[in-house]
Amino acid sequence: MKAINKTWFNNSKGCIGVVLAENEYGQKAYISSVPGHDEESDVRTIMDWGARISRQQAEGFFPGQIDEEKYEEN
Repeated sequence: MKAINKTWFNNSKGCIGVVLAENEYGQKAYISSVPGHDEESDVRTIMDWGARISRQQAEGFFPGQIDEEKYEEN
């Protein structure tokens, strides 16, 4: 999977990242808390261990970037 967009929310315990990822099979979006010290490492951690979010939630974070036909709900 390749990250095609990301967004961050910082708080006193680190940050929360949301990553929209895509490969030849489709799109998925993930959310997770991460330390926030290394963006590349944090993005990889989110894609590897984050919770998947629904297409509707992903559209809220990444309006106009979600391909309804390619977004994988499961």
